[in-house]
Amino acid sequence: MKHERNFIHKRNRLVLQLLICFYFLSLLLGYILQGNISSYPWIGLILIAGLCYIVWKQVAAKRTMYLILSVYFVYLFYVIMDSPGFSSYIFVWLGLVISSLYNRTKVILMAAAYTLLLTFITFTTYQDQFFSNNQPADIAYILLFTLFVSVFLIFQSNFTEQVWHGLNESQEKLKYILESANIITYSYNPISGIHTVSSGMKALENFSKTEKSSSPVLWKSLIHPDDLPFISKVEQEIYQGKTMAVEYRIQFSKTNIMWVAAKFFPVMSEQEPMLERIEGALVDITDRKKAEEKIEFLAYHDPLTKLPNRSQLYQYVHDQQRNRTFDYEKAFIIFLDLDSFKQINDTYGHQTGDQLLSLAAERLTRSLKKKDMVSRIGGDEFVAFINGLTIDEAIQVAERLQGALCSPFIVDGESISITPSIGISKFTSVDEDLDTLISQADAAMYNIKNEGKNGIKLYHYS
Repeated sequence: MKHERNFIHKRNRLVLQLLICFYFLSLLLGYILQGNISSYPWIGLILIAGLCYIVWKQVAAKRTMYLILSVYFVYLFYVIMDSPGFSSYIFVWLGLVISSLYNRTKVILMAAAYTLLLTFITFTTYQDQFFSNNQPADIAYILLFTLFVSVFLIFQSNFTEQVWHGLNESQEKLKYILESANIITYSYNPISGIHTVSSGMKALENFSKTEKSSSPVLWKSLIHPDDLPFISKVEQEIYQGKTMAVEYRIQFSKTNIMWVAAKFFPVMSEQEPMLERIEGALVDITDRKKAEEKIEFLAYHDPLTKLPNRSQLYQYVHDQQRNRTFDYEKAFIIFLDLDSFKQINDTYGHQTGDQLLSLAAERLTRSLKKKDMVSRIGGDEFVAFINGLTIDEAIQVAERLQGALCSPFIVDGESISITPSIGISKFTSVDEDLDTLISQADAAMYNIKNEGKNGIKLYHYS
């Protein structure tokens, strides 16, 4: 309904502009050809002024549509009375043509009725001025011609309306699909530097549909600073006529960042090898990126404690071993096991046990340097890799970890105390096998378990 009202209002403005031009041209032609101005210029001025006010105020678009055509034929009647002749009458058919601009059958029928009535009155009242040989049958042919033009315009209007309706329906469906899929489509004119957005995401519905920019990339000012160098290279490829598909971030604020997948289609001119326009499409892929980040995180982290898992630990240690600055004589593996953890699960429940593991992981992480790594390899077992230390310093790190875990934990209002048994193994070569080191630290840890738990032991190398 709103779309139809807007369409009629736009047509009202167009028709009013045509009528204003017609009014002043008729005055000018009358002065040039006859040496005088119409006897009714004030009538035209009053009618046009009234119509301008109504159209400007957008008062009842449909009624205004009928009023404009009625005013046109009324004014034309005065013109014909003032200067009867075929040159005045011919503008009656112009009213039919103008009515077809609305693509409404009722409007054309109304214009046809006005035309037939005005034709009949004109040719019966001023027959001598129109036909010197006085043949009354000529009016029948003119009326028949008017009917033919009217019927033709009605069919043409209905056909055009059906085509427009089908086109609008297809566009609305496409727009709905694009917006449902969070897809923005736009066109960029490299000459004017104007982006024109044809469909958009709900997240960006408050943004302007047009933007002036020297870049073919839409809303470049919002692109994440880290992605700008990459986008600058993409722009160069686009201007060379290459179709580009890229992913980058749009930053609305420090915490509100949206990932988009963009594709740019340069359209080259057929006449000469130059860029005519660029068609672009943006797709919101934030959810996909978050899912990918989550999958990647879970591939290398323990889902409960968020600590690195065994895979990441192995990769990290392997990378360190390949580093030229790695000093194997100052590198150690610490194997840590929580004592009697099964009893905590049995007493307080597995949910409390899981919370306790998460809190223990936080304490272990805070107790190590950033260059070191602690991972959960299963159950209540943790493995830490430390380097750049002497044996005494490695033992001091283990004591720091022990002290961090011995302090009571508060879980759901309950104070729970735990102790760790810790074993330490030392690298003996650059390419030492990590599984062997973990097994050695594990063996040292079990010695502590057998000796009464809650202690630290260095693996004894025979």
